[in-house]
Amino acid sequence: MHSITLVAQDYFINFFISLFASTGFLVLLIILYRPQIRISDRICIDKKDGKNIYVFKIVNMSRYNAYNCSFTLVRKTPYIIENNKVNYNLENLKLTVHSFHSIAGRKRKKDFGEHALLVGSYEDLSIDIDNENLSDELSVTSKHGFSNLSRVFKVSFESSKVFHHGSFKFGSNLDVIA
Repeated sequence: MHSITLVAQDYFINFFISLFASTGFLVLLIILYRPQIRISDRICIDKKDGKNIYVFKIVNMSRYNAYNCSFTLVRKTPYIIENNKVNYNLENLKLTVHSFHSIAGRKRKKDFGEHALLVGSYEDLSIDIDNENLSDELSVTSKHGFSNLSRVFKVSFESSKVFHHGSFKFGSNLDVIA
């Protein structure tokens, strides 16, 4: 009888160790193998066909491709509802590209830039941007090429300090060339 309780005890200990290890592996897998997109916190103003184009830079920092990438630019205008609660009206702004099938994974090669993408808008984003109640928000949704996990990335632009005349540096660098 004593040996039966030892076997049952040993079985439960092994079961819980296996459960803990499996859960730890799954959590690690979910954390490591999800999309890793970076969006520049700056907007470059460039000229194209005589018009101003406002350009955003998006970089895939994962080793794997990002699939089903979609881009959304909205203008958020707050309004107050009962008891001083705030909600937002969202106005969709047009982008030059709304979706992209895939963005290449990041490589360690020096002259490789296929993992970086520029998305623009011809709409004048500088109008009312310094209004403290107004902001523009760029959202990027993508799926990881290995795990198929999806994730949403957002950057909010709230003042005219984000605008820079020039272009972005090459590759993973999110800095601006003046």
